[in-house]
Amino acid sequence: MYVRYTANPKRETNDCIIRSIAKSTNTPWEVVMKEMCEIAIENYTMPNDYLCAQEYLSKRRNYPEEYPRAKSVAQFCMENPSGKFVVLMEDHAMSVVDGTCYDLVNCLNENIVSYWEVTD
Repeated sequence: MYVRYTANPKRETNDCIIRSIAKSTNTPWEVVMKEMCEIAIENYTMPNDYLCAQEYLSKRRNYPEEYPRAKSVAQFCMENPSGKFVVLMEDHAMSVVDGTCYDLVNCLNENIVSYWEVTD
């Protein structure tokens, strides 16, 4: 249910929203980072800001869904055995693809704040 993974081809760094979007949308990390930086400049914020993720994903017809805070990533994975998601926790983001969590750290016990279901 958990696979240690990073979409960043060069290093492990604080780019969780970029990594999770890249994995969930099947888009190269470099492409996501560039587009998120452009959104950040337009909005005078950082590319890993929630606002940038929301704008990036909503441009692709993906909309955030609230999720009961009492539910963990593990529960979310079990309830969603198929599909691609960008999942947000309190201060972190990761990708869930077909019921498996892809991230640098195992977040299965963390509670979810919201998520986007990624559609093709």
